[in-house]
Amino acid sequence: MDQQANYLKIWGLTEGISEQEVLNKLKVIGKIVKSKQVNNVLYIVFEDEVENESVEFLQDTYTFIQYIVGTEMTPQDIQKFSTLFSKNDEEEQQRKRLEQEKLQEIIKKQQEDQKQKLLEQQKEFLKQQEEQKIRLQREREEAQKREEEQRQKQQAETKQQQELYQKILKEQEEKKQKQYSEYIQDQQRLDQQQQEQKRQEQFRYEQSQLNQQQQLDLQKEALREVQALEFAKSQFQQKQQPEQKEQEYIKTIQNLQNKLTEAENEIFKLKVQYDNLEENSFKSQREIQDLKAYLNNVTQQRDNAFNMFKQQQLNQQSTISQEDLAFLEHQQKEQSSILQNVLFKFEFWVVLVGAWVLSQGINFFT
Repeated sequence: MDQQANYLKIWGLTEGISEQEVLNKLKVIGKIVKSKQVNNVLYIVFEDEVENESVEFLQDTYTFIQYIVGTEMTPQDIQKFSTLFSKNDEEEQQRKRLEQEKLQEIIKKQQEDQKQKLLEQQKEFLKQQEEQKIRLQREREEAQKREEEQRQKQQAETKQQQELYQKILKEQEEKKQKQYSEYIQDQQRLDQQQQEQKRQEQFRYEQSQLNQQQQLDLQKEALREVQALEFAKSQFQQKQQPEQKEQEYIKTIQNLQNKLTEAENEIFKLKVQYDNLEENSFKSQREIQDLKAYLNNVTQQRDNAFNMFKQQQLNQQSTISQEDLAFLEHQQKEQSSILQNVLFKFEFWVVLVGAWVLSQGINFFT
């Protein structure tokens, strides 16, 4: 039982004053352990001893109340405290027991709830695990499917690359074969062209030889005609049978003119042939050299003929005039500009023979 020095009894409380209001003001004295109000009488037990002076402030607020501390209480007041708070303790214990039972029920319910919650959590966890397992399984299957698709795609790409590589190799091989075939064809065409070129060169060479031979024949024929003309002139100068000699000389001149015309026609034909031959002979160095040699030969023959005419002109009995000699000298000076002209050999001899025949004819008639 508490010490009676810790008791405080207050009475004279009016209806407007609540128990809680008074207890709140008494907290300044000390900690209140127990309190109970019976018929407007307030019984209070403090944790520590309560002195009379410490409660005087209460009458300053509530002038109509009265109080007494435990050290001044009568035995009846002490007994009242003991009886009141003993019963109060039993009620408190009963209350505490009920609270304990209620607390235990709450705890039990909480435990049941916790257990149920735990079971639900376990079920939820198992469910989540199962769902996660299913999800992982599905993800693995999807991953395997993606890997399979990727593998198939890789195989398809590899196959496509191999096919493309094979196609490129085939195209390159076909291209090489085509290039090789074209190279063979080009070589064959080149060989044919070379053979054709050799054939044409051979033809031009043979034609050139033929032209040279024909030219020599024409030169010989012209020389024979000149000799015949000289012979006719000598026969005419002997003045034997003048009229007959004159007719023979005129006939001889006419024959020479006819033959000269035929020679000019033949030379023109040879010139045309030679022109056609010249158009295809630019690449033939051999024929160019032959033509140069032939031109040099013709030039030499021309110079020889010029020297012969010059010697005859020095002879007092020669019928070659200064004008004829000047004409031949002019032709000789132009040699450097027309040396490369392959037709010079024809034109020169025509002019030379024509000039000589003309001079002889003039001399004959004069």
